[in-house]
Amino acid sequence: MVAFIRTREPGGRRMRRREVLILGASLVGTAAVRRALGQDPGPSPRAAVVIGIDRPGKPGHLPPLTAAASGAKMFGDWLESQGFDVARFTDDKGPIAISSIKKAVSDFASRPNLDQLVIYFSGHGCLVNGQERWLLSGAPEDSGEAINFAASFDRAQRWPITNIVFISDACRSRPGSFTQDLLDGTSIFVVPDEAAVGKAPKIDKFFATGIGQPSLEVPIGENVDKFEGLYTSVFLDAFKTPDADMVVEVEPGVKVVPNRKLEDFLRREVRKRSAILQIDVRQDPQTDVCSSDKTYIGRLAAKSKIAPAQAPKPNLSDVVNMALGEVNLGLGVQRLGKSDKTVNNINAAAAQTGFSRAREVILSVQTTPEEANLPGGFVVVGSAVERVTASQGVRASVAAAEERSRVQVEFDGPAATLAIRFRGGGGTVAVALRDFVGQIVVEEGLVMNVSYDESGNPPSDQVRQLRATVATAAQFGSFRIPGYGEERTTQARNLGNTLRMGKFADPTLGLYAAYAYWEAALADGIQSVAHFMRDDLDVDLFDVSMLSGELSGHEPPPDVFPPCPMLSQGWNLLRVRDVTLPPAFEQSQRYLLPALWTTFAAPGMDLIEQAMKEGGNRKG
Repeated sequence: MVAFIRTREPGGRRMRRREVLILGASLVGTAAVRRALGQDPGPSPRAAVVIGIDRPGKPGHLPPLTAAASGAKMFGDWLESQGFDVARFTDDKGPIAISSIKKAVSDFASRPNLDQLVIYFSGHGCLVNGQERWLLSGAPEDSGEAINFAASFDRAQRWPITNIVFISDACRSRPGSFTQDLLDGTSIFVVPDEAAVGKAPKIDKFFATGIGQPSLEVPIGENVDKFEGLYTSVFLDAFKTPDADMVVEVEPGVKVVPNRKLEDFLRREVRKRSAILQIDVRQDPQTDVCSSDKTYIGRLAAKSKIAPAQAPKPNLSDVVNMALGEVNLGLGVQRLGKSDKTVNNINAAAAQTGFSRAREVILSVQTTPEEANLPGGFVVVGSAVERVTASQGVRASVAAAEERSRVQVEFDGPAATLAIRFRGGGGTVAVALRDFVGQIVVEEGLVMNVSYDESGNPPSDQVRQLRATVATAAQFGSFRIPGYGEERTTQARNLGNTLRMGKFADPTLGLYAAYAYWEAALADGIQSVAHFMRDDLDVDLFDVSMLSGELSGHEPPPDVFPPCPMLSQGWNLLRVRDVTLPPAFEQSQRYLLPALWTTFAAPGMDLIEQAMKEGGNRKG
């Protein structure tokens, strides 16, 4: 199902949201500044690919937008004024194909002098397996004619460019229904001729909205026929009316707004303008900046008006950082201080966003003494288990009760793959680990959390608090390594030490850590997690092996469990990482449901169960 939503605000003004619901720069130096000022005619060390798509798909399939192409033109003009070479792709004169965009990205990325590359997209967006797709002219009918952000981000990490910036003015709505036609999307980055070992770029991400929220087009002034992208407009205004503490003078007379200084302004101004327009739809920009405080995209406008500095207000990152810091002082970067008022404000933000409730749901699941002493298996909470199918050589039995089921496993090795079907037909593929009891939390047929306790050894309160915080942050798309530059490296080291706790107190913590390292382009961190987990568990978990590159070019070997990603976001990386799944698991991908942890609809479970019964999987 594909749905477009248009709403009306009080007073008759129209408001549109760029939404499709589908399942599923360090400082570039004086050369660039001089070129921006018209003093250097040579090739710029700064380049941008700017995309604006008003009308994706066949005519009549999706209602058109009115401000995506015009917003892209405006953004491209601004970037040119900042010294960027700009490749423009807007559909006002005809369809835009992904092949043209890939070529432009490759041409720019191959420049030996390129220091900064900006990718800007404005148009229809959606989430598939929890990750962004940006629709081009041929999508959604042609699943390859959409930009797969996760795949693009993954390949971007291989290019030796100092700073890459992704800017998206598109919706990030959670799927509202099921479709068999997944919008796979394509990476706009190709693999470079030579891997840039040790030269991973600092990648900054600017999203117009948070996970599950729309990105709005709003009327321009009193004109009800002309629209602009709310986020794009605010982004450009950050260089016209910045706060005083956002401005840095990089050389005499040249004032800029570094990427690191944009987050609070973007969030505050988007919400302020929504309130002025009486829009009751929540749009909270999400910003993740890895680059240093000398990295910038733009200078101040000639007629800029600098406003007094304003105290930042708590956002979801502050909520996560405070919660992590309460569990372990080495985690979380305190951005707002520790006064009673600040703590109260962060707690209020945690409640308002739903973070507190989601965390409490996870904390509320505790095993009974009888369950805790199982030699291996799972406790499933939130749905009765209809049946369990185990990999060859493994016996599994289930004792089902309303809203709580116990799955017991007799092992033939250190781990086993289980297909667990819930009442209603859907289900999941899980890894049973010898000497661990797993907990699976299900809400409305979707797996929202998986955790493990050592058999007979209940976790400490610190471990329970830590994993509930990490799992909730991942659910909200906000579990990242905080800080910048060397601070970020230190935080990455602290994260690894904390999550391991001598021996992995819960293997899912290592899983989350691997994805956090991937988000931060820290390949050494992923390798470290893979090494420690292999030593501690005697097995490799699929997601960690995939992220470390060990599965590229072949199917997962028998000692990798399960034979598919455990977290839904991992499915986005299979193609770009050249990972092949067993046929039944490959086919089941079209039946993925929108959950943090891999969850299949009934037809997908049918395929997997049949293959496991026929021995199409591996032994435990």
